[in-house]
Amino acid sequence: MPDAIGHTVIIALGSNHEEAEAKIAKAIQLMSSYITDMHCTKILTTEPIGIQSGPFCNCLITGCTTLDAPALIAAIKQTERDCGDRRSLRRKNVIVMDIDLLLHGTKRYHPMDWERSYIQQLLSLCWEDESEKILYEIDSESPISTS
Repeated sequence: MPDAIGHTVIIALGSNHEEAEAKIAKAIQLMSSYITDMHCTKILTTEPIGIQSGPFCNCLITGCTTLDAPALIAAIKQTERDCGDRRSLRRKNVIVMDIDLLLHGTKRYHPMDWERSYIQQLLSLCWEDESEKILYEIDSESPISTS
């Protein structure tokens, strides 16, 4: 059951599309309709895992939602489609947008993802000293940074 502000969520986003950063920005904008108090880590560029492709851009989103987990997962999958992700492209190892729910309230999802080094690195950024400006409020002028 959510508290007054909803369920805390952590969501991973990734793309190996040639316009990956723009696709991530679009996904964040779309997700703002069902996630509040949203913050985003910087984008990390990583090598692909399990497929042959170019590098991936990855980031994490933290925030709150009033949606239960099944409804949130459905909304996330719709956001992937709204960003242009298609099975036909995935068969060609083009991942326009991959969004995975990692945490909903106290329940963890995708246990293997929690062990991946880039997820560990992004998680550490979520709780670093706020003065380092690693976690960006989505309302800010530049919510995503690759520096």
